[in-house]
Amino acid sequence: MRYILVFAFIFLFFIPFSATADDEQSYFNFIAGYYSSINGDLNRAITFYKEALQDDPSSKFIKVLLADTYLKIDDIETAKSYINDVLKEEPENRDALQVLALIYVKEQKINEAIEVYEKVLKQSPKKVEILSKIGNLYLRTGMYDKAIETFKKILEEDPENIMALHFIGVIYIEKKDLQSARNSFKAIVGINPDYEPAYTNLGAVEELAGNFKEAEKYFKKALELNPENLFARERLINLYLSQKSYGEAIKELETLKEQKSEVEQIHEKLALLYFQTKQYDKAIEELEYLLRKNPKDMNLMYYLSLIYIETGKFNEAEQILKQIISINPKQVNAFLNLATVYLKQKKLTEALNIYDEILQFAEDIAEIYIYATETAMDLKDYQKAKDYIEKALTKFPDNPDVNFVAGVVFDKLGKFDETEKLMRKTISLKPDHAEALNYLGYSWADRGINLEEAKSLIEKAVQLKPTNGYYLDSLGWVYFKLGDKKNALKYLLDATKYVKDDPVILEHLGDVYKELGDFKKAFESWQESLKYHEKEPGLKERVEKKIKEIEPLIK
Repeated sequence: MRYILVFAFIFLFFIPFSATADDEQSYFNFIAGYYSSINGDLNRAITFYKEALQDDPSSKFIKVLLADTYLKIDDIETAKSYINDVLKEEPENRDALQVLALIYVKEQKINEAIEVYEKVLKQSPKKVEILSKIGNLYLRTGMYDKAIETFKKILEEDPENIMALHFIGVIYIEKKDLQSARNSFKAIVGINPDYEPAYTNLGAVEELAGNFKEAEKYFKKALELNPENLFARERLINLYLSQKSYGEAIKELETLKEQKSEVEQIHEKLALLYFQTKQYDKAIEELEYLLRKNPKDMNLMYYLSLIYIETGKFNEAEQILKQIISINPKQVNAFLNLATVYLKQKKLTEALNIYDEILQFAEDIAEIYIYATETAMDLKDYQKAKDYIEKALTKFPDNPDVNFVAGVVFDKLGKFDETEKLMRKTISLKPDHAEALNYLGYSWADRGINLEEAKSLIEKAVQLKPTNGYYLDSLGWVYFKLGDKKNALKYLLDATKYVKDDPVILEHLGDVYKELGDFKKAFESWQESLKYHEKEPGLKERVEKKIKEIEPLIK
């Protein structure tokens, strides 16, 4: 009905009362062309406009319409020919000049387009409209100062023009002038307190300024006005993630999922956040949903395997990791996690076989040799451990971790001289290698040699990791060997705060109490040590002997 009324108005406006049959046909063609144009049938519109022009060859109005329509179908040359015809006869024709400016924009001749709009501006009563077009062209080409100057001219004409204030604010964000951007958007809110984009942009400004609470407030206000504002919700989610407010991020993502359930990225983010917050069932649900859509997506399968490992579903983890390997037989992380699955089930031989498989195609990764060496040591196969680590030493002679593990292997083989050399090399390669500092220092302390140097090494390890109970035990033990029982007791008690179930630490504590003459506490510490004797071969017999010796001394 609206179109009928519009056409009736146009028809009455353009047809004079004394119109001939030819006139009526011309106006009919014009209206039919106009109707076709607004319905998107531009080629049909051109046909009718051409027929109208045949009836009235001098009509500049029809020529401009034809130029505009040809421009819309990207026939720039034909559009130009019609506009040039009009401008030859009437160089100041505003409608023709505006189409010419659009042609220049299409041709990426932005400066020429601006010049034409400046010419139109001088004669157009619609200054705000033309200034807006000029300002947007300056903005498009990155001429920010010119754009601001143009939009400010709009504000001179219309001080409450929200569009001009909006673009000025956006430009100031680009220029990193956050205070000026803030002022522009706040001015908009003062004019229209319900203008949602202003709150979205204020949120962005405050986020860039590091004012996260303010940013959160503005994004929430934007969402209150328009719950479908995806940009505001996504920025709010990222804000929560940057602050590690995972619960709040999950709430927003769950809302976003309701609005855009088909967007897979939302499900991916939710899955990772559920995993992060140990909501494993929900994480599995999201990942399984995504895998139904992308059954061969190895990243999704990989994350699902991690959850299965974390939740002790080792069979499921093994199955999915083998599936990844079948798709990509050189996926190192899948192999490593499969080895982890076996290690967690104490299937050490199977884990070692996996490391052997990896080394067939990834022998340039030092960590694989280290993992294989450590697993061989867990199997008490020290010769095999030596074979792995010697290959690693050949390939990575200056890798501090390789040298450290090699030192441990040679210690197990009873070659402490080699251990000392390797530990010293590790420390020279990486002076803050806490494990090497502690290992060498403790080894000396336990043997009763180089005690001052041992203390110095262990103190460095404790400085690097002050809450490591094993390093504190080493420090207590070296003080004990130095005869400083007071400090020995202090550090051993500190060690038991962080490690409560280590039999050696508890044995050491009992030894110190015995030397201090507190036989009851020595007895209690050794008794506690025996609860965990399975962790340390040979400890049970040693500690039971100590208990037997001390029992007569306990009153």
